[in-house]
Amino acid sequence: MYEQILKFGAEIVCALRRATAPVLVYIPPGAELRGGAWAVVDPSVNSLRMEMYADNDARGGVLEAEGIVEVKYRQRDILKTMHRLDPELLRLGARNNEIKDQINEISKNLDRRGSIDDVLIKTDAGKQAETRVR
Repeated sequence: MYEQILKFGAEIVCALRRATAPVLVYIPPGAELRGGAWAVVDPSVNSLRMEMYADNDARGGVLEAEGIVEVKYRQRDILKTMHRLDPELLRLGARNNEIKDQINEISKNLDRRGSIDDVLIKTDAGKQAETRVR
């Protein structure tokens, strides 16, 4: 079936390219022109002879709205939107930041304590070594 659609679509495009009479394309109210059908009757096929008109309530484009979203609205942007609008994600994000801050504070305390213990142990080890040398 696809082969026939492509075949006849290509024949229409070829005929429109060779057209010498004006070609008017009109999309009536409530109608949609999408995808390959749009490509076939696009005025750029024969810009000297073709013109396209559409009612304000008509719709058209190469891609459906969902297809445009897939192409234009990247996953990272979707995630940003979700984190901006979803109250539960906002709450979890805030909780995550709190926990990260706590982890950073604990790490600093561990480093500080490790530095103190390092000095104490080296001092004590030095004293013990000194007593054994005597």
